[in-house]
Amino acid sequence: MPATSLPQLDLFTVKAATLVTVLVVSLYTLLAWKINRPVAGMRLFALGLLSICVGSVVGMSRLVVAGTPIMIVGNILTIGGMISLTRGIREFRGAPAFSPLLLVTFCLLVAAPFLYWMFVREDFAKRLGIISFAMATLALEAAISMMRNVSSHERATYWPTGLALLFTSGFLGVRAVAAFRGYYGTDFLAPVPLEIPLSFCADVAFVGIDSLNIDDIEDLSRPAHSLLLGAGVPVCEHMTNLDALPKGGGGKLHAVPIAWKGGATFPVRAYVMF
Repeated sequence: MPATSLPQLDLFTVKAATLVTVLVVSLYTLLAWKINRPVAGMRLFALGLLSICVGSVVGMSRLVVAGTPIMIVGNILTIGGMISLTRGIREFRGAPAFSPLLLVTFCLLVAAPFLYWMFVREDFAKRLGIISFAMATLALEAAISMMRNVSSHERATYWPTGLALLFTSGFLGVRAVAAFRGYYGTDFLAPVPLEIPLSFCADVAFVGIDSLNIDDIEDLSRPAHSLLLGAGVPVCEHMTNLDALPKGGGGKLHAVPIAWKGGATFPVRAYVMF
C-alpha cells in the first residue's frame, strides 16, 4: 500500500493561515470583552491581541509594499499589542501595573538597537532577533503572571493559557538566539521572495531568471532553491532575452540537462521555439 504523502506548505501559506487564526481568536476575544466588560484586564487583553494581529498583517504586507515605514509600523503594533496583552493579564490576576518609567525604558531598549540595525547597519536578522527577544520577554512575564499563586482547584482554568504563553516565549526565544547567531535560514522560516509561493499556487513547472542567482548569494541557506527544488521545480539562471518572450505565453521551452544523478548544477542551452 503506497504511503500517503502530506502536502508541503510554503512560508506564505503558513503565515497566512496563522494570521487568519489569530484574527479569529482576536474577534472572539473582543466579543468576550463586550460580554464580560466588568472582568478586570479583559479590554487590554482583547485590544492587545487584535493589535498583534494587525501588526502581523502590516508586517506581512512588506512582501508587496516596499519601504521601511511598513516594517516600523508593523513592529510598533506587534510590540504594543504584546505589552497591552501582558498588562491585561497582570490586571486580571491582580498584579501591580507596570510603571510608566518601566514601559518607556523597555520601549527605548527595543527601539534603539532596532533602528540602529535598520538605518545605520542594515541587518534584518538582528532586527528580527531584538523583536523576538522583546516578545519572548513579554510572553514569559504574561505566563508567569497567569500561573503564579494559583490554587490547585483553579489550575485547570489558568494554567492552559499560561502554558500557551510559555510555549510562545520559548519559541520566540529560540528564534531570537537563531537570528543573533546567524542561523536564521530555511530551518527557521527564512523570508523568501513572494514569487516563490505564488509559483506553487499557480502550479508552475519551471522557473527561469536572467540574473546571477535566484537567492541572495550571501545567504548560504538558499531558501528559494530549497523550496523550489524540494517541490520538484527546476531552476534555470543566467537566462537572456527574456523580454523577447510574448506576454501571453506560447512556444515551447527547451533546456535539457545531461542525465547526471546527484549533480547540483550544469550548463544548458535554453531556447524557446514558437
